[in-house]
Amino acid sequence: MSLFNDEELADEARAKAEYRLIGVTTKLSPQEVEDIERLATKHGLQRSEFIRQLILDELARAPRARRP
Repeated sequence: MSLFNDEELADEARAKAEYRLIGVTTKLSPQEVEDIERLATKHGLQRSEFIRQLILDELARAPRARRP
């Protein structure tokens, strides 16, 4: 017996998918890509998820800018 039914899982997937609407890109040297790939593998993540996590971790550490 499953804890969630298919409809609940689908609803959750749709809700999570809405959070990632905007892509960001950058160019890296071959050595930088190799280094990132190595670290991502070490952490058990795909390259894109590893880079995303790096960004989110940095944002979590940074103080939020105050709006006037």
